[in-house]
Amino acid sequence: FYKLFGDNPRAKTQVQSQVLPPEAQTALLVIDVPVPYSALVLKNRYRQLVKENHPDIRKHKKKAEEKLKQINEAYTVLKKYVAD
Repeated sequence: FYKLFGDNPRAKTQVQSQVLPPEAQTALLVIDVPVPYSALVLKNRYRQLVKENHPDIRKHKKKAEEKLKQINEAYTVLKKYVAD
């Protein structure tokens, strides 16, 4: 249907990898979301990673804190490129 009539409304909420700058490409590796990704997929993956790497849960608190900082930074970068 969309091939015939154009613009898929869901496609506007997804991000293609070609439009992302290098910092966002790096953030994709940290968060590990499939491209194209949507806001919902990004948020769910972020929450999952935060639960897995929270310093209160992990034994190695320093490593967990560093990983959590990386995850937060990556989420902040990728969130800019997705419409809510």
